[in-house]
Amino acid sequence: MMKIGILILCFAVLSTAGSFKDKRDGQIYKTVKIGNQVWMAQNLNYAVDNGYGSWCYDNEYRNCKKYGRLYTYYTAMNACPSGWHLPSESEWETLFAFVGGLQTAGYVLRSKYYAGDNRYKFNILLAGSYNRYDGIMYQDGRDRWEFSYKGQWAIFRTSSSNVGYYFPGQYTNVVRDNTVEEYQGVSVRCIKDY
Repeated sequence: MMKIGILILCFAVLSTAGSFKDKRDGQIYKTVKIGNQVWMAQNLNYAVDNGYGSWCYDNEYRNCKKYGRLYTYYTAMNACPSGWHLPSESEWETLFAFVGGLQTAGYVLRSKYYAGDNRYKFNILLAGSYNRYDGIMYQDGRDRWEFSYKGQWAIFRTSSSNVGYYFPGQYTNVVRDNTVEEYQGVSVRCIKDY
């Protein structure tokens, strides 16, 4: 009886991880089941409309390969493959509740590479963002944009236009941020349709 229990326990642990092949470009993404949700365990790296509305950090392909792309809201809404979608605030909150709440979610979901414990194999990488340089439009009417904060934080989009979740690298918590601009480039994790 003990051997059967151990076998079932091992199967349950191993069955939480998986992979998914995006038929659009052939990329393979790690996946993880946490609670009743199945998430991509990597940031999305699909170039919608040949990359319009998304960027590799510092416009370097190797950064896309490691960190995924940084998406505007409108591009993110159409970026997830068929059978997957951009998570709602509620879906993120369900994830955080399952892993112990907002106060510890940053630590338990963050990659060990960034001093997290990655207990749930969600593997958050601190991909930074693509923002307005100083948050203002200049007199000539043009915005100045920059890549910033790679290795310091990650921000993830939700299906709400200006709400994201901010994972600061030096803390254990996650912060709900309702000031994420629609045209700001931030990371995307897709969640599987039910």
